[in-house]
Amino acid sequence: MNIFSQQKWLIRLVIVLVTLNIGAMCFILWQHKNNKPTSASQVPIVQKQEEKDNRPPKKSVEELSQILKQELELTPEQEEKFKAIRQDFFDKEQQVRKKLNAGRDSLNEEMFSNSIDTNLAKQIARGIAENEYQIELYRLAQAQQLAKICTPQQLNKFQDLVKEMRDYFRPIKKKQ
Repeated sequence: MNIFSQQKWLIRLVIVLVTLNIGAMCFILWQHKNNKPTSASQVPIVQKQEEKDNRPPKKSVEELSQILKQELELTPEQEEKFKAIRQDFFDKEQQVRKKLNAGRDSLNEEMFSNSIDTNLAKQIARGIAENEYQIELYRLAQAQQLAKICTPQQLNKFQDLVKEMRDYFRPIKKKQ
């Protein structure tokens, strides 16, 4: 190979590499602008606690109380009863949720330990399920107590509102 053909080959190689770099940078910028992760390693592992628990932020819960008060046209007495029932539910749920999270942590530790004790893992899983069940029982009791406070007209409105709120606070599924 003479020196001129070698230089032409190097120049072509440099042009191809520069073009690839520019193309890669454009692709990365485009991905960043559209906020679409290009690989699983770019998906955030840790989420906010509220997203993790699928619970609305505190501010939304307070707004929810105002919506119920307005839409159901609650009397001051009904409003106080609603608040007391909801606070009681929240306190009970928080206690069970702590156990639930501790159980999930224990199960994760057991699943990823060097020697997995299947019976212990199953026992922990049952405990987690029982805690989930307990939360649902609390929700049922809360709904029954709230229904007793409402007039028949308020109860019909309340049922419609619960469906709307369920859809509003349901986590949004991200398109993949």
